[in-house]
Amino acid sequence: FFVGANGSVQDKSLHDDGQHWRGFELQPAGSAPPTGKIALHRILWQRLDRVGQDARRFLRTDTGWIIEGTAVFDQGGAAASLGYRLDCGPAWQSRSAEVSGWIGGHEVTQDIRRGEDGRWQVNGIGDDRLSGLCDIDLGFTPASSTNAIRRLSLPAGAEAGTEAVWLDAEDWEVKPLRQTYRRVAERLYDYASPL
Repeated sequence: FFVGANGSVQDKSLHDDGQHWRGFELQPAGSAPPTGKIALHRILWQRLDRVGQDARRFLRTDTGWIIEGTAVFDQGGAAASLGYRLDCGPAWQSRSAEVSGWIGGHEVTQDIRRGEDGRWQVNGIGDDRLSGLCDIDLGFTPASSTNAIRRLSLPAGAEAGTEAVWLDAEDWEVKPLRQTYRRVAERLYDYASPL
């Protein structure tokens, strides 16, 4: 999925008409993914509104899906390098996300998890504001729109609102964020949020 600054998201397309990201699907590199996992897609994203790239892959596992990658970008004049791993169930409901890396001279570590009781924890501390939310959206990468799009599974022309567990890439706090996805065509989505 390719997310543009204008909010358009394209599924498995090789370009984005937006102004934010451009993605290129890469062929498998010949090495097998870890045991028990099947790599389905590898995408290299290029940020269009400022310096940055993001390489990610989807892995199918026995228990669901993993989206993992690394984003390298300019964050307000400071170099940033963040690795991420998003774990989803078989129906794409988010279970956890891990982010680690650095921005300038500051280390960044975030661990977001849904407990067996359905309660979300951020770095080991429960956050009741996130109660009942299904999706994790890592604000620094377009890859994390995939879980909501796949989970919602909208027919062409349909629209749905959802609220995500959102890692805000401006202040690096985790908070709820209302989002709307509209499937414009088979492989084109519009995305909107209040921020």
